[in-house]
Amino acid sequence: MEAVRAAGEIKGTDLSKIVLDKNELADFENSGHKEWIITNGLGGFASSTAAGANARKYHGLLTASFNPPVDRYLLLSKIEEEISSAEEEYFLSCNMYSNKVIQPRGHLYLEKFELSPNPVFTYKINQKIILTKKVFMVHGRNATVVKYTLESAPGPYSLKMYPLVTFRDFHSNTSASAPGFVYEIKGSGKNLTVVFKNGHLGEKKLFLTSDRAVFKRNEVWNRDFLLYKETERGEESSEDLLCPGRFSVSLKPGESVYITACDEDPAGLVSPSKLEKSEDKRVSDIACRFEPGPETLKKLAYSADSFIVSRRSTGKKTIIAGYHWFSDWGRDTMISLCGLTLVTKKFDVCRDILSTFSENIKNGIVPNRFSDNSGDPPEYNAVDASLWYFYALYKYYRYTKDIYFIENSISAMKDIIDNYIAGTDFNIKMDASDGLVTQGDEGVQLTWMDAKVNGFVVTPRSGKAVEINALWYNALCVYKYFLGLLGRDIEKKYEFLIGHVKKHFAQKFKSASGEGLYDVIDCAGLGREKNTGDISKQIRPNQIFAVFLPFSPLDSETAKEAVETVEKNLLTPFGLRSLAPGDAEYKPRYEGARYERDCAYHQGTVWPYLIGPFISAKLRVNNYDPETLDFCAGLIGNFEPHLKDAGLMSISEIFDAENPHRPAGCISQAWSVAEIMRAVYEDLEGNFRLDKLS
Repeated sequence: MEAVRAAGEIKGTDLSKIVLDKNELADFENSGHKEWIITNGLGGFASSTAAGANARKYHGLLTASFNPPVDRYLLLSKIEEEISSAEEEYFLSCNMYSNKVIQPRGHLYLEKFELSPNPVFTYKINQKIILTKKVFMVHGRNATVVKYTLESAPGPYSLKMYPLVTFRDFHSNTSASAPGFVYEIKGSGKNLTVVFKNGHLGEKKLFLTSDRAVFKRNEVWNRDFLLYKETERGEESSEDLLCPGRFSVSLKPGESVYITACDEDPAGLVSPSKLEKSEDKRVSDIACRFEPGPETLKKLAYSADSFIVSRRSTGKKTIIAGYHWFSDWGRDTMISLCGLTLVTKKFDVCRDILSTFSENIKNGIVPNRFSDNSGDPPEYNAVDASLWYFYALYKYYRYTKDIYFIENSISAMKDIIDNYIAGTDFNIKMDASDGLVTQGDEGVQLTWMDAKVNGFVVTPRSGKAVEINALWYNALCVYKYFLGLLGRDIEKKYEFLIGHVKKHFAQKFKSASGEGLYDVIDCAGLGREKNTGDISKQIRPNQIFAVFLPFSPLDSETAKEAVETVEKNLLTPFGLRSLAPGDAEYKPRYEGARYERDCAYHQGTVWPYLIGPFISAKLRVNNYDPETLDFCAGLIGNFEPHLKDAGLMSISEIFDAENPHRPAGCISQAWSVAEIMRAVYEDLEGNFRLDKLS
C-alpha cells in the first residue's frame, strides 16, 4: 500500500472553479497538457487545452451529435485571434505543427485561465490590453458560443477571428488532399455558412454568425497541425483545417462581441447574451444542489452533470461512459447511476435510464454498449451489466422509495435470473451443482476487464469469476427483498438458490493461503502462470465487490481478509491496481500504441472508480470507526491535485500503476466521478451506509 493523505477531502478556496495563473500557462509542457471539456447534453462537446492548442483529434469548439448521443462529428476546430491597432498587432492563438514548432505562441499572453465550468481565457498584452474569451455551449443544441470582451485598453482595437473548420467523424483526422472532402462556402454580412457534402449523413451545414463582427471570405487551408496527444497514443496525429475567411470588429474598452457556431440556422436561437445568461443560471443551479454540503460534491457536480445526455432512439436520458470517445455502456451506467443521478437528486433521470436499459434486455442480458454509429444494434457482450442492473434498482429504491417503479421492473429482474439459470448467450449459465454462474466464449470478453486487440482477449476470465458471482448472489437477494416489499412470497427454488450460492461462494472462492478471494475458479484452460489447476490465483481488485455489494455472500472474517489483501497489494493514491505487482503479467505503465496500451489496460493499470467500492468495503469491515473514516477521507483528498491536471475539474479513467501515477485514458470518466461522489455522500457523510456483516 502506498502513502495516502491522513485525512480530508477535496478542498479549495473556490468550490466552483479551477484557476491557472500566468506562470502555469506560459509553460506549454504544463498548459498544453491540461484539458477542459464542456458538453451540451446531447453527447456533443467543446474541448481543448488551457494553452489553446488542440492536442487531440477530439479537441474542437463544436463536436456535434447528429443522432444524440452518437454520430458525433467535428465541425469547428478552433478560432484563431488577432488583435491590432494602427501601430501594433498580436496573435493570440497557439498551435503545435508537425515539426513540433509552436506558432503562434499566444499562450505567453495568457494572464489567467479559469474554468467554472465554462472556460474563460484572460489575455494581457504589454500591460495595457486585457482581452477575455469565454466559451460555452447551448444545452440541448449543437451550438457553441465564443464571447470576446476588451476589458481594458488605451483605445479601440481591431479584433480579427479566423474560424478553422472541418467535417469529420470525431475518431478520424482531416487531410486537405482527401478526395471525399467536398464543401461550399457562403458568407455575407455577419454570417458564414459552410455546406459539407460528404459522409454517410448527406449534406450538413455549419453556421457561424456574429452579433457585431463582419465576415470576409478568404479561403485557405492551414496544414500540418500536430495533435501531439495522438502521437503519444500511437494514433494518426496530423491535421489540416479549412479557414473560410475572417470575422472582424472594432472594439472599445468594455465592449464585447459574440461568435455563435451551430449545425442549424441560428435564426432559431435567441440572442447570444440571453444564451449566456441562461447557461450561467443552469450551471449555477448545478452547484446549488449541494448547498450546504461536502466540498467534494460541489467540485465534481459539473462533471457529473456532463455525462447525462439525451438518447434520441429512446426519447430518454442515458449516461456517456467517458469523454472524449465513449458512448453509453450498460455496465458503466449501472455503476455510475448512484453517484451521478441519486446523490445529485436527479431521480427522474435515474428512472429514465433504468427504463431505457430494461426495455433493451435481450435473452436476459442488458446491453453492454450502444454503438457510436446510429444504424448499428446494441452489443450484448457482458455478463455483469445485467447483474449491476439489480444493484442500480436497489439503490434507486433506497433513495426514492418508488415502489411503483420497482413493481414494474420485477418482470425484467425475473427474466434475467431465469435466463442465467437456464443458460443464455456467450455460455452464460448457472452451474446447478453449486449455484454459481459460469461464462465464456472463445474470443469474447464478458467482464469489465474486457480489453481485446487484434482478436486477442488480453484478460480472459472465462469460468466462475468472483465479482460475477458476488453480483449474482446480490441480484437474487435484491429480487427477494423487492418481492417482500410488494407482499409477495419468493418461489422456493429462488429461496433455495440464495442459500446454495452463499454456501458454495464461501467454500470455493476463499483463498487457501489467506490472501482474500480467488479471482476466477473453474477456469481450466486459461493457461495463466498464476493458475493452479482450475483456479486463478492472480491478485486482482474484483474481490472487493464481494464486500461492497449491499448483500454480501461473505462472513465478516473472510470479508476483512479480502479488504486487507486488496489494500496491501493494490491500493494506490488514485484507486486500485488491476493486478498486483510481481505478477508475471503486471504492466507498470499504460503507454505506447493501441496494442501496448490494451495489453496494460487491466494488467496493473490503476482504476480510480474502484476507490469507491474499496472505501465502502473497508469502512464496512471496520464498522465505520473514526480512524477508518479519517483514512478513507484521506483517500478522497488524494484527488485534490488531480482536479488541476489532465481533465480539469474531473477524474481520469485510469492512472499508471507506478509512481508518479500519470493519468491516462479518458480525461473525464463517468464511474470515476460517480464512485467518488457516492463514497463521499454515503460512506463519509453517513447516508445509506452498508449493513454490518455477521
